[in-house]
Amino acid sequence: MRQGDTFTLRAGGILLSKEICLNYENRSGLTKIVCLALKLGEEGNEISACGYTVDKPGTFVLEADISAASGDCITIGLDNVTVDCQNHTIDGALGTGSAIEFNAGLQDVTVVNCSISGQFDTGIQANSSQNALIGNNIVDVDNFGITVNGGCWQPCC
Repeated sequence: MRQGDTFTLRAGGILLSKEICLNYENRSGLTKIVCLALKLGEEGNEISACGYTVDKPGTFVLEADISAASGDCITIGLDNVTVDCQNHTIDGALGTGSAIEFNAGLQDVTVVNCSISGQFDTGIQANSSQNALIGNNIVDVDNFGITVNGGCWQPCC
């Protein structure tokens, strides 16, 4: 490891931490603690506003709270995508579509650590997807929290 190296800590594709601390013993036998700040997601995969369409595989992160004035906030359009809201809020105005929507027929999509509120029609809408994981999300919207239309789903606690 060299100064300036960046790391991503994942378990099963889910981002776990922004920082990791390690204990190590130096050459003099002294135990030291080193904390490393981690860069989450991949370069250019930060979601900073609603109206975002995921158009490539990878891990996408919210870096701040965002809100939608109309329409869907985040649309996932292809396989092998993780959206980690990092406990940020997605808020919707009156009559807004979905906070997060999967296009039909997708595989291996993960949505975690989102707080969704406001007047969205649907918090998370998943259409005929396979091997999808929706976990550790708080959804408090006007109509439907999480809708699952067809597909195959992994059980999640």
